[in-house]
Amino acid sequence: MRYVTRGDERELITADGRVVVWPVQLAILQGLLDRPNGIALSRKDCACSGLPYYHPDCQRDRMYRRLYEAIPRLVERGWVRRNRAGRRIMIGLSSRGHSLVDGDVAVLLIGRGTWVPRSRRVAV
Repeated sequence: MRYVTRGDERELITADGRVVVWPVQLAILQGLLDRPNGIALSRKDCACSGLPYYHPDCQRDRMYRRLYEAIPRLVERGWVRRNRAGRRIMIGLSSRGHSLVDGDVAVLLIGRGTWVPRSRRVAV
């Protein structure tokens, strides 16, 4: 595995070209996809959007905390973008984040293996 730098963003890439993603990061990206225009109105809203996609066997307050703390790592990888709106920081999917969730980019999910979205058609 190696880090690839694109401008200010860095991503971890495997030797075969898959992007390495943690389950908590994928949960946030999927949650943002459910929001109107892929935008959460605050960091709290962003963390809440990922709750349905994170581990169901974990306590809800611990899940929320993990999601909330993972948001800055998504920003530094360039998968989401931040915009200030008054006192809030709105968080939205970037084009790179969209391509990860849509399955346009190969994803290696840590602890689970290759990840493919359920809605993506696979040639048989």
